[in-house]
Amino acid sequence: MLNEIICAGFGGQGVLTAGKIIMYVAYKAEKKITWFPSYGNEMRGGSANCNVVVSDEKIANPCVKNPDILLGMNSVSVDKYESLMKKNGYMFVNESLVSKDRKYREDINVIKVPVTEIAQNLGNEKAANICMLGAMVKSLDLFTKEEFESGIKTMGPLAISMVGILSITPLLSSIIEIVVGPIAKNFNIDPSIFSSSFIAIDMGGYNIASNIANSSEFVIFSGILMASILGCTLSFTLPLALGLVKEKYMDSLTKGFLCGIITVPISKDCGEY
Repeated sequence: MLNEIICAGFGGQGVLTAGKIIMYVAYKAEKKITWFPSYGNEMRGGSANCNVVVSDEKIANPCVKNPDILLGMNSVSVDKYESLMKKNGYMFVNESLVSKDRKYREDINVIKVPVTEIAQNLGNEKAANICMLGAMVKSLDLFTKEEFESGIKTMGPLAISMVGILSITPLLSSIIEIVVGPIAKNFNIDPSIFSSSFIAIDMGGYNIASNIANSSEFVIFSGILMASILGCTLSFTLPLALGLVKEKYMDSLTKGFLCGIITVPISKDCGEY
């Protein structure tokens, strides 16, 4: 079984989160899964989407060109992806934001659900993405109801882990600035290298580098390149993965991380040029 899914809509509609939920549910259901997001101006109301592939076998390509399933949260997404859908695919349409008179391809299955209206009636418009996922689970045999509920419950512990990582970041920043900084300068090493090796760019890595780097070049090198590669891995991805991945997959996880860390110098050089 291979299901290629695209979740698409406006920024703020939770389409990336919907894809992540599918990812967690699939993982809990012992399936192979990839999640490939599109980042850009979506936070300012532009288009946002993510590609999700769910399979019983290893996945060769995380990119989805012709989806089996589309979760279209607005008319722009429906217009964009309808022509790309596979024959007999399933298109879930947010009828609250897409014209009821719109015509669709005859060789695909269209399920219209007024998810925005449903979410508003529930008292939280931001839950429209969850309502759309519920419609998908009810209409398809991708997951059982029990598997979906189990995956949703996984989100709680993961959220706590993420909050914990974010909460401890200021403490790590202070230790690096106060303790490591002076030591590094004594050995003619730019102190920003240490901070950016452990703190992600969006967790304060860039700001710390700006404060302690010896030059503007090192602000770019450490605060952007190092913090977005090694910093993100050690401060966020690795702790989160250790709390999520089952013990039988730990060998693959550690090998993957080691291969990734080995490529850091190559990534750094590519970023410089």
